[in-house]
Amino acid sequence: MPECPRYRIRLFLSVDLVGSTAFKLGRGADRAKVSNPHPIWVDEIRKFYRGFPATLTAKFRRLAETDKRADIQEKPPLIWKTIGDEIVFCNKIEDIDHLSICINAFISTLDMHSKALETRRIEDAGKLPAGLAVKGTAWIAAFPYPNISVSISQKIRTLNLETTEEFEASAETNPQGYDFLGQSIDTGFRISTFSGIDRISISAELAYLLCDLAAGGKLNVKLHYAGRETLKGVTTGKTYPITVLDTERNPLRKSVKEHEKTLMGVAETKNDQLKAFLAAYFLDEAVEVPSLSETSLPENYRTFALAWAATAKEEEEKTKRELEGEAQRAQDRLLDKSHEANVMDRVRSIGDTLIKKATSLPSARRSGR
Repeated sequence: MPECPRYRIRLFLSVDLVGSTAFKLGRGADRAKVSNPHPIWVDEIRKFYRGFPATLTAKFRRLAETDKRADIQEKPPLIWKTIGDEIVFCNKIEDIDHLSICINAFISTLDMHSKALETRRIEDAGKLPAGLAVKGTAWIAAFPYPNISVSISQKIRTLNLETTEEFEASAETNPQGYDFLGQSIDTGFRISTFSGIDRISISAELAYLLCDLAAGGKLNVKLHYAGRETLKGVTTGKTYPITVLDTERNPLRKSVKEHEKTLMGVAETKNDQLKAFLAAYFLDEAVEVPSLSETSLPENYRTFALAWAATAKEEEEKTKRELEGEAQRAQDRLLDKSHEANVMDRVRSIGDTLIKKATSLPSARRSGR
């Protein structure tokens, strides 16, 4: 019997190459070298697609090693899909420390790639435009409910059950073979509008979990609450709380922003207050509070598990009936064949008897005399 999929939280990390369209139409349209058949932008995009994932994995493993977490070293964020000049990663989060390592590795990779672009911009004397940069977005989603995994190839069959533990585990080792659907996924893509080269927009559920990490000094940047915004197609008639991770690297711009906040009376976001606000928001909007504890499963998942078990039992009974029916039909066919064989044996026996009797009669009688 298949196993009910366990509750899990998946982290999604999106990195987008900002200003790439203008770059492709402008300076990037020129050929880098006479011997290179491609324009400059092709080489730059290749560097992005190859370099960013490799750096993210390396930084993740280095942080895991530093934290002495050998159990998660082979569980870095993996590429889920690419959309234009955007790469989206995802992975299952094992615990709060695993989440910390993923987020800090992502922040560090964004910082490193941004610095590399700036360095090449200076060294290449204007080959790269000032507007070419990277920005990041992060969110989490709960599976197998209320969000779902869908096999793209449909090679994995799960009878009539929507999902199994084997199915979900496969989606984590090979996310590119699956699609992930649900409101949390839609929300994640929508909040990317509020990301920038100096800030990572994060979902409310992720912000809730990061509050404890920030309070414990396990987050390399500060959380900042940016107010509420309407997310088209996600929050019908309602506003959504926007929280960002402050990733401003330039010390001068950072100083300007701090002075501006003071001038405008904008208080620094306090982690405990942000968490309390988000908890109240979840309660008011009937949003599931994310959990990384195996002993504290959300009510929605428990309801799902009960329904899954009932469906699995029905499937098992249905399969049993089908197998029993097939066995009975096979037995009937054997009996029919046996009966047919018996009839043929009787016919042959009677025929043999008649032939013997006929041959035993006197010749005169056989000739009718």
